[in-house]
Amino acid sequence: MSRMKIFSDEMAKYSESYSFNCNDSGIPQAFEDASEDDSNDETFDIRKEDDPEELVDILHPQESLSYPLHGETKDWFLQVFKGNRGFELGTFNASILATVMKKQSSKWEDISMGFVSDVIVLVHRFVISALVSICDDCNVRDALASKLSDELTRRYQNAIACAGFLLKVEKSNIPMTMNHYFNDNLQRSRQERAAAHVKKNAFHNGSHGMVVRLEHASQPVRSISNEQHVIQDIHDILKSYYKVCRKTFVDSVCRQSVIHYLLECDESPLALFSPMFVSQLSADALEEIAGEAPVLKRSRAQLTKEVASLAKAVRILRRT
Repeated sequence: MSRMKIFSDEMAKYSESYSFNCNDSGIPQAFEDASEDDSNDETFDIRKEDDPEELVDILHPQESLSYPLHGETKDWFLQVFKGNRGFELGTFNASILATVMKKQSSKWEDISMGFVSDVIVLVHRFVISALVSICDDCNVRDALASKLSDELTRRYQNAIACAGFLLKVEKSNIPMTMNHYFNDNLQRSRQERAAAHVKKNAFHNGSHGMVVRLEHASQPVRSISNEQHVIQDIHDILKSYYKVCRKTFVDSVCRQSVIHYLLECDESPLALFSPMFVSQLSADALEEIAGEAPVLKRSRAQLTKEVASLAKAVRILRRT
């Protein structure tokens, strides 16, 4: 749960390629000029756990990703718009949303795969600790762990494959959602921009609170070109769609890749070592896991032979 909370927070704060944050004026910071102090040198690590040696080959490597960019979104939207625009009036090419969404969500793969890899490490540590607690003999424990290794790896890879499938779906060329919060977020974003425009003309009117004169409220939000209007529209739609998709994606990765494939289902790593697993082991496999060491076998055979010889000697002595 702690690792899932970190995953959710990182996706909410750092998963954007370009920042959606707005200042008090309601104008996206991304649409303002970047300040000299606004650097993008800070990074965050996607992995929080150290890899066990036996799982290094299947887990996502450690990477440092940069924080979302500020002050460059306007130029990015403008470049994409100019590269895809047609003869539309007051709207934009449908392919633009898919293009900007892919770019905006480009960090999702590294963040989510780092998260799933960390949970695999936590589960693997638990499995090893459980074997230690139920098996005091280190030789038997090592042999059992070796026997479980291949199947554990396969089950870990199932969780990774599930996360990969979810990422593939999110990278689809057809942006789509049935979530009504998309429209709610879109309307809220547009209302906040309009409210920010008239807020500077608001004044306090006793019991009515803050009010705005009709002539001020009816003024255009801003005198902008058609191009600027479309770019703002792309920004608002992408922001609303991105937020809905991000929350859905985080829940899907947590519920499917982690809870289902790693913790709860019959094919999870925690369900591998069971009475059914033991009952399906061959006699040779059981001997390999829990059989005596060759040195002990030879010693036992030698002692058995000596006991038989001594018993024979006792019988001879009794007859004499």
